[in-house]
Parts: sequence; structure tokens; C-alpha cells
Amino acid sequence: MQLTARYELGGVPLPYASTSPLFRQLFPKAPNMAPKAQGDEEDIDVTPFFDPSSVPRCTKCSGPRAFEMQLVPSLISTLRPEMITTTGEEAKMTKKQLTEEERKAELQKLAKGELDGEDGEMEWGTVMVFGCERDCVGLSEEWVAVEWENSAV
Repeated sequence: MQLTARYELGGVPLPYASTSPLFRQLFPKAPNMAPKAQGDEEDIDVTPFFDPSSVPRCTKCSGPRAFEMQLVPSLISTLRPEMITTTGEEAKMTKKQLTEEERKAELQKLAKGELDGEDGEMEWGTVMVFGCERDCVGLSEEWVAVEWENSAV
């Protein structure tokens, strides 16, 4: 079973890479862990360096936000391609049931930007979601941060 999402209310997000702008924002006092060679990043526990005050405050009550969950790219393999749209328009439902092989092929096309006329690939390393610690009642926005693969260079 692949990890597609991680939920840990009030926990610490797991960064994708120590060289991204989001990492530097959330873990500002972490030591410089830039790899000496490509793919040579050290495994260091960055938990003590997480600074929750670096997350923007709730726009409704101005309270602090807490880490809630994060998504990882393997999530795309569990999605049904006929329900996915990258244009914001309602997804066009296919009439026939896709086989597992067809579903995986469609997901690969989506990830490469070959569906819905998109260019480029979905190159994200992790998506982190932070919510208001005070659990604001009513409609309020969460703060969602994306750590892109190409920003980890």
C-alpha cells in the first residue's frame, strides 16, 4: 500500500526537500542541508526546527494555524481519471468502466499534462494543509502550501 496522504493534527509536516523556499520558510533555523551531489541529501530530523509561526495566521480570527495533513504524489494513482479535470470545469464522465490498465494509462497522461490540453507535468513533491487552531465556525480558508519538485533544486 502506497502512502498518499498523512494526517497529524498539530504535528510537523514532512518536507520534500531541504532546498525549497517552502522548507526555508517552515524550518528557518534548520542547518544548511544542501546536497553535495545530486540526490545526496542527508536524512536529518528537522522536527525541532519547525516554526509554526512562519505559517500565515487565520484570515477569519487571526489565530494561529496548525498542520493538519499532507498529500504526496502517489495520490494521483488512486484517483479516477474520469473524475479529474485541470481546467476547473466539470469533469466529463466516460460511459464505460475503465480497466485497471486503462485507468493507470489515463493517470499517466494526466500527470504528463496530456489531458485537458495542459502543458507540462504535475511536478509537486508534497502538499501541506494548515487549519485554524481555533476551529473557526463557518466558512474559512485553510492555508495550503505546495512544495514543487523543481523548487527543490
